Amino acid sequence: MDLSSKEARKILKDYFTWYWDDFYEKSWEGLDERFARIFGVDPSMNMHDTMNKVFGYDDAKPYHDKVDRSLEIRRGIEKGVLIEPRRQSHDDLLNELTKVRKQIEIKDLVNGFLHSLSTGKNQYRTALASYLIARAIPEHKVKREYMSGLNRSDYACPVCGMKIDEEYICHVEDSLSRYALYYPQKHTIQEMQTPDFLLFDLKQFKDLPKVSYTEKDVEILVNILKLAESMGDHNNYTALQKLITRSKIIDATGNEINVILSVLGVCGVLQTPERRGFAEKFTNITDRGFYGLETEISYPLFHWHGRNGVDKKALKDIFPSCVTEALEADKKDVSLTEVYSKSKTKSKTPKETGENLFTEGKHLIELDDRIRHYYGLQKLDPTWHKEVRYSRLYDDYTRTEVYFEGNSIKKVISETGSVKDGSFRVFDYTEKDMFAETEDRYLLLPKTSRGSKKPWTPSLLETFTYMGAHLNINFGGRDFFTFNYRNNKRLPLPSPKDLNVSCVRSPIEFYTYTEAYIRSVPDNYEEVLNDYLYGAKK
Repeated sequence: MDLSSKEARKILKDYFTWYWDDFYEKSWEGLDERFARIFGVDPSMNMHDTMNKVFGYDDAKPYHDKVDRSLEIRRGIEKGVLIEPRRQSHDDLLNELTKVRKQIEIKDLVNGFLHSLSTGKNQYRTALASYLIARAIPEHKVKREYMSGLNRSDYACPVCGMKIDEEYICHVEDSLSRYALYYPQKHTIQEMQTPDFLLFDLKQFKDLPKVSYTEKDVEILVNILKLAESMGDHNNYTALQKLITRSKIIDATGNEINVILSVLGVCGVLQTPERRGFAEKFTNITDRGFYGLETEISYPLFHWHGRNGVDKKALKDIFPSCVTEALEADKKDVSLTEVYSKSKTKSKTPKETGENLFTEGKHLIELDDRIRHYYGLQKLDPTWHKEVRYSRLYDDYTRTEVYFEGNSIKKVISETGSVKDGSFRVFDYTEKDMFAETEDRYLLLPKTSRGSKKPWTPSLLETFTYMGAHLNINFGGRDFFTFNYRNNKRLPLPSPKDLNVSCVRSPIEFYTYTEAYIRSVPDNYEEVLNDYLYGAKK
């Protein structure tokens, strides 16, 4: 059966689910009686029902006895998708791994990895990393230690990470390795560095037809490396994976991209000064710095950040010279604006966003610069560039106007309304002074080196660090207020009754209140405004 078919994928996925269900069930064995004794319930109850009883989940789904999957597993084996589990000693498995590794040329592995980039053939992708790890594993005496971490709540060798039982035997599940290879998941990538996977990967690669790479493969790898070099100092592999996904330079899922980056980490191309790839040296599994943490990625990629960049020496040592030459020849900086613009989703129609409900140039509240001054807002410069976005949340429609001075966002005006009884009514007006810088009026620059550039959106501009003085008028809630996010201060606005204004439920009543407020301000109001805008943070 074609292992890339939907049927094969379902068989492998089901087996993966059954295996881990059985694993966790066995992990709870022996605890039923203990829990019954602690909580004072019937000891014949299994722990699932015990917990439902203790916590009062009377309507909870009862525990069902384990379903016998042996017939389905046998059918999967007969179809050539699943592989019969086997037992193999620690030393025998490592000896076989060494024997298989020596039958493979590293040049073929490099060609296979590159070939997988444009073809999407995952069966060619990870063998290069498996080879380098297998080559680096030192001779060692088997030990058995408890490993606590994601997918590794079990006993294993503290050097190579091989899971072993009390007799130092490894229970080899090649079906799980096949699932991880063909259909990588976020919870399987970490397991791709254990000896049983390495052996399976190299054995299946050895039987594959030899392949060669193309210019397209080199182009894809070079673009991936260029994006890695463009990352901010504190950005990690997750940010890089998302950037590669958005760039559409490769047709692959996020998990598949993580596998590609993991291979580059093993090669030493994406490594750190302290955490080296396996092409240079072997690192014991207990020294890799993430077991015991819930990570879903492999070593040393887990430790890589943008400040580490691309290791050109490792790249030159492993990959053909054309890759390094192409990377060095193309000195053009990566345009993140272009990368993000490629990933834009299909725009919604004006009817879907409510664009047709708003009138261009007309607002619920028309503030002039005199009114803005008294509410602590900066003037609206008519020369500023304006961009408008429309959005919908349930029955509410919002128009957001963003004003740019060069690449700096200076002001945001947003209005929200809804349709009732066949007519559209705006009930909320918000105006904010902003302190946000962008790249080409598209990518919002982070405030710290730990952040990353992202396309600006109305919701992202709600981040407090970008906002200054703020005026909100809500006729639905019949209130309005001012607030400065830079120092957490408010203007001492009097209540409408203090100004002999009954309430503020409409634009006319807001203007009436505002004029009364302006007439009532104290002689030192400029000092009050100065403290509101520039005073120390509360």
